[in-house]
Amino acid sequence: IQSLNHQSFARIIDVTKEEDVAALVQQTVTEFGRLDILVNALDLPFAKPLQDVSLAEWHRVLAVNLTGVYLTCRAASAPMLAQQAGRIINIVSVLGERGMANGSAYCAAQAGVLNLTRALSLEWARNSITVNAIGAGWTEGMGMIANEQIKQQLERYIPNKRLAQPHEISDAVVYLASDATGFITGQTIWIEGGVLSRL
Repeated sequence: IQSLNHQSFARIIDVTKEEDVAALVQQTVTEFGRLDILVNALDLPFAKPLQDVSLAEWHRVLAVNLTGVYLTCRAASAPMLAQQAGRIINIVSVLGERGMANGSAYCAAQAGVLNLTRALSLEWARNSITVNAIGAGWTEGMGMIANEQIKQQLERYIPNKRLAQPHEISDAVVYLASDATGFITGQTIWIEGGVLSRL
């Protein structure tokens, strides 16, 4: 971004720590004067039979995938409410809508983000803050898909017979962040190649 002569900064934080999230939002407002767009793309994959999931593992999966979204939305809402405008976009897994064996903790966290999105859209609608989600299916470049056998299995399972391309997700982010979507809130755009249409 800086090579294109635009202002930017990068910062590594722990999204499960309230003070880290608050500091990031404060730095953004300090450097740019306002906060217009929040995109949550938090994803800690986890798969294990429920009887083998420890309480610590359960808490960790929910802390990153759900509590992290809660903390960032809450922190970002302060400047957005003050300026009476904002766009919040939560990227969730298709497994938030559809269960998967051995994925109970992950599926529960992703489903929580979907309903958090809906609830916050109602809470902040009168403040001109839209809160939407993008439901992403299996996408090229995801860590777990580095295994060629898993990739081929997914391509056979997905009705479109291919994985999503990263730009197909980012294009939807740009759309939801734009001025064209001021009357869209509480919605999920599913980019999943037809997986949810399966019985």
